[in-house]
Parts: sequence; structure tokens; C-alpha cells
Amino acid sequence: MLDLIASDSGPLPMGNKGFLTLRAAAHALKGDDDLAAKLLADPQVGNSPEASLFRGVLAARKGDAPGAAALFDEPLPVLKDYPKLLRTDLGLLIARALIEGGNPMQAQVYTDAIRRDMPDSSTTDRIAYLEGLRQLKMGQEDAAFQTWAGLKNSAVEDVRADSQYAVVMEKLRTKQMTQADAIGPLEELRFLARGGDFEFHLLRSLGEAYLAAGQPRKGLLTLRQAVTNFPNRADIKDVAQEMGDAFEHLYLGGGADALSPMTAVALYDEFRELTPSGEAGDRMIAALSDRLVKVDLLDGAAKLLDGQVKHRLTGADKARAGTRLAAIYLLDNKPDLAAQALKDSQVSDPLPNELDALRGRLQSQADFGAGQTLKALDEIKNDDSLPARWQRADMLWQLQEWPAAADALGKVIDGEEQALAVQAAQIMAHNNVAVDPAAALRDGAATGNAAPAANAQPNNAQGGNGQGGNSQADAAGASPALATAAPTYVDALAQVRADAFKSRLAKVVLNRAVALSLANDRTELHKLARDYGKDMSQTNLAHTFDMLTSPGNGLAESVSAEMSSIDQINSFVDEYKNLMRQASLSSPSLTN
Repeated sequence: MLDLIASDSGPLPMGNKGFLTLRAAAHALKGDDDLAAKLLADPQVGNSPEASLFRGVLAARKGDAPGAAALFDEPLPVLKDYPKLLRTDLGLLIARALIEGGNPMQAQVYTDAIRRDMPDSSTTDRIAYLEGLRQLKMGQEDAAFQTWAGLKNSAVEDVRADSQYAVVMEKLRTKQMTQADAIGPLEELRFLARGGDFEFHLLRSLGEAYLAAGQPRKGLLTLRQAVTNFPNRADIKDVAQEMGDAFEHLYLGGGADALSPMTAVALYDEFRELTPSGEAGDRMIAALSDRLVKVDLLDGAAKLLDGQVKHRLTGADKARAGTRLAAIYLLDNKPDLAAQALKDSQVSDPLPNELDALRGRLQSQADFGAGQTLKALDEIKNDDSLPARWQRADMLWQLQEWPAAADALGKVIDGEEQALAVQAAQIMAHNNVAVDPAAALRDGAATGNAAPAANAQPNNAQGGNGQGGNSQADAAGASPALATAAPTYVDALAQVRADAFKSRLAKVVLNRAVALSLANDRTELHKLARDYGKDMSQTNLAHTFDMLTSPGNGLAESVSAEMSSIDQINSFVDEYKNLMRQASLSSPSLTN
């Protein structure tokens, strides 16, 4: 009726100020907060007890407790003149806003007035809930908990929910309860009250508890419910940011390391919309892809990277991702898809030299897998890097070109020996006072410094020719520091080489012996036995190596005689695939 009167062009019955205030109050009571706020903002309304009352009501509904409390501290109408139901509802709202806004003593004036007004049981429980809030605000935590304990079985569901939620949140705030312990009580509250501020805050708190307790899927699902069910809340962006931060921590901060690779991928797929844009998102996808490759989930890894190449990346980053995608397809014996990945990731931007060389090697391997063997060998003929030496030897081994394979394996051994020599020089320079005075402070660090080199991956080094033979002497010659180093450093270097030989070089040496035997090259077999017999004797391949290199044995026949032993070690092809698997898109070592 007030709206109808407002639409009439005639004079208002009570003047602009009174009419606008009454109309605003009517809309506020009806729940039309936006229109009520617009009417109360009219300059003609000015200030009055009624205007302050309903401005405070609107502020309280928006969650602005301090603003509402300030308005309720102004002179207000006498609520006893209002209908009982209305004065009860307004009194409860005013009391809560005053408590949360920092004036709990004034709030008691309103709750006491409601108590004197012969409230029903529902209103009595609501007053008790507010009393617990007031006690907590005044530092009386035990009294508040005791008050709320009396509401645990309240017949008013929202009062029961609000009071028990308040207990949980206060115990979390004061660290009387862990996030994991809070999950059970919070889950129970989901069945008590639905909708409004309570459900939003409950979902947010529960989602945060799940995340803190190491249950990321439940946490993200719960926070997603809060975002989906309450899209118009002003603070919804904060929840979305929490989800994004949690997702980034999972995949860039190591949180997903505790998950199995399959679970990590499933979780990523379920919440892929949280993938950050730019470099962080690219690193996230690359790291997840690496985990899948390490456990042979190649299809999943390829799917992740394919999306990056086709939809996310440009320039050198696109070329880098396409390179890794091609390597994954090759590991999965899909040379055609590898070639396509390289084609799809071609860019006009200049690429780092090593990345460009790596793409060339992968193109060669894709062509080899497609049956273009001569083209594949020709494509890497000018690449003398250690990875290229491995690849050339792998191809010739598969083609059973035994003389050429034996020669290629010899160059692989040379390159690996050179890489070990470089490591030895670095260790000695690091531990020699003459080269680095700080070495004097690293007392007894020789063995400790040697350990990282033993675990290093020498296939990243650039190979060279003529580095075979007594590699221990070569390592010493590579660094003048060795001459003045303490004997413990020499011992440490010897251990470094021994460990590296057993884990890596021994298999290559044995494969070269096989290839030389099948090529009927007894001269090179004799030289190989002389150079590496002592090293091989310290490995579990010693017997096989002796059979292959013994002067009294036939050559090709010795291979057949020891085939059962040879089958027990990784084949050369598998060893080469292991090298490819070690490269990581999320690590600078792939392209630097």
C-alpha cells in the first residue's frame, strides 16, 4: 500500500520524511534490504530513532556488527510499543549486534527486556545462546561453554547448531581442539541447519579443517560447496582464494607427495579449474607429469602435457613441454605421436642450444621407431654429446650392427669416464685449501662431499673421446688439487668411482663385451678385459664378463653360453629408457 501511495502524484499523508522512513521500515521487515537501504539513504529521511533502528537492522543483516552496534547506540524507538513478535525479533537482533560489535553490557538491557516479556521456550533458548556469546565476549569462557552445554539438546535446531558451532570454533581458536578433532562435530552440525550465514560459515570451517587434517579432496569439495551454494556473498572470493592456495600447495608445495600418483591425478582432474595461470600452473602440470612418468603412467602424463602444448603455452615454454611430451610418447613406444608432438610444439622463437639439440635427438629416435633407421642415424651424426652417444649405441644395438654398436658403446664409456673425471675435479677443488681456503673449515667433509657426486647423473655432462682406460688415474689428472689432497679425499674419490661404476658403467662395459664378442673382435675384447677387469671383478657381473673376455673361449659361442646371466641384467634398450626417464620437465636440467 505504501508503494501504491508513493506512485500517486498527490501529496504524501505524513510528509516526505515520515513517509520514506515508514516505507523503508516496511521493506526492511519484508526482507527487501536493497530497496530499504536506498530509501533510508534519501537525504529527506535524515536522522530519527526509527531511521537509526532500521539502518542498524540492515547493517546487522549484512554482517557489519560494529556498524550496527554504533547505530544501535543512538537513540532508538521504544520497542515495547511494537507488536510482541516484532519487538522480540528486533531485540534479539540488536542484542547480538551489540555483543559482536563490542558492547556486551548494553546488549543485556535488551535480553533482560525480552525475559520480562514472558517469552516462549524457543525465545528463551535464543536468549541463552546470546548470553553465552556475551559471556565469551567478556572473557568468561568456562561460563559460556556451560551455558551452551545446556543448549546441546535444544528443540530449536538453529540454536542448537549455533551454540555447538560456537563451542568448536572457540576451542579451535584457543587450540583446545585440533582441526582433525573438529571434523566430527562440524560434520554433525551439517544435519541441523541449512541455508543462510550458518551453513556458509560451517562449510568454510569444515573445508579448512579437512585441508589442515591432510584430507585435500574432502576439503576442496566442501569449500566448493560453499562457493557454489552461496555465489552472491561478498566474501566468496576469499573462499575461492583459499581453494586456489590449497591446490597450489598440493602440487607445488609438496602436499600431493603423500598421495599416490593416481590419486594425485584424479584430484587434479576433479579440480583442474583451480590450476593457476602462468608459470605456476605450467610448473604444476609439469611436476605432476613427471610423477606419472616415474611410475609408468605414461598415458596420463601425455594427456596433461598435450593440453599444455595445444592450449596453454607459447614460445620456448611450448617447445620445452612438447619436447617432454615427445619423450614420453617414445617411452610408450609411440614414435608417430612423438613426431607429432615435436611438430605441434615448433615455435619461431630462438631456443637454448641444448633444448634444440634435445629436440633433434628425439626427432631422430621417433624416425628410428617409425622404421627410418638410416635417416635417424644421420640426424645425430654431428651430435657428440653423451646423450647422443647413448642414443647412437642404442640404435645400433637394436639393429644388431655389432661392430658399429661396439664402437658406439666404447664412446659411451669414454663419455661416462669423462663425466666422472669432471666430478672428481670438482670434489677436489671443493676440499683443497690451496684452491678454496674455506675447505679448512669443512673438517672431515671429504666423504660427505663425495656422496652427492656418487648420486649425480653423469649423462647430463658432455662426452669426449679418448677418456677410457684407468679412469682413476684420469680423474687424478683432471685436477692438480689431487696431488696435494689428503689421502682421505683420494679414498673418497675412489669410492665415488666404485659406486658409479657398479650402478652404471658396469652394465655398459658388459654390453660392449657382448657386442665385441658377436663382432668376433678378440683384440678389443682383450683390451677391454685389461682396462676394466679389475673394476668388473667387484660387481655381480664378474663371471659373465670373464666368460666373454677369456682368451680360451669362443666368441659368439661365449655369448650363448652366458645368455642366462646376461638376461638377468637390464638390456641396453631398457638402460637407455631409464636415462630418458630421468629427465624432468619441471627441472632446469632438461634444457640447461
